[in-house]
Amino acid sequence: MSEILIRQAVAEDAKILTDLAYTTFWDAFSHHPKNAPDDLNHYMRQAFNQEQINAELSDANNISYR
Repeated sequence: MSEILIRQAVAEDAKILTDLAYTTFWDAFSHHPKNAPDDLNHYMRQAFNQEQINAELSDANNISYR
């Protein structure tokens, strides 16, 4: 069995966190009838891109875990 490790995220984690955020948000909200796929994709490209995740990771007021 694999060991689970939870630690504070750092800049090097941005890619994996971007992928995780995109996938989990899509899985959670894409099936709702009020969420048009084009609108959802537009929002997700803005909110869950690597530049945005890097900005959030570098903000001292945010703490993220991986």
